[in-house]
Amino acid sequence: MRTSIIVPCYNEAANIPRVVPCLVHAIVPLIRSGTVELVFVDDGSTDGTGAAIHAACVRLEPTPVEVRVERHPVNRGLGAALSTGFQAATGSGVAAPDSRSSKTARKRCSRVGTGGW
Repeated sequence: MRTSIIVPCYNEAANIPRVVPCLVHAIVPLIRSGTVELVFVDDGSTDGTGAAIHAACVRLEPTPVEVRVERHPVNRGLGAALSTGFQAATGSGVAAPDSRSSKTARKRCSRVGTGGW
C-alpha cells in the first residue's frame, strides 16, 4: 500500500528540523509495508519554512521515503493547504498530522493504518 502523509506548514521553520525526523521514525512500520510519501505544503511562509523542509529532507536521502513539497505563494489558510496536499497525494491511504507539534505528529502517524486516526 502507498501511504501519503500531508504536512501543512505556515511559518514553521523552527519546528521542521524536529518534525521531519519524528515523522520518519513514526512511519517506519508503514515503510516496511509499502511506499510512503511525505507531502509538505508550505502555505506562503515568510520565515524560511521551505528552505527548512528542503534541508531536513536532504538528510532523509538514505530513507525510502518520497518527499514532495507544494508551495502557496501567499498564506491561504489550513483548509487550502490541506486541500493542496490531498490533491498532490498519490497514496491510497492519506494522513494529515499537524506540523506544529512533533509529539502530536508522532502520535497521529503511529495510528495510520490501525483505524485509530
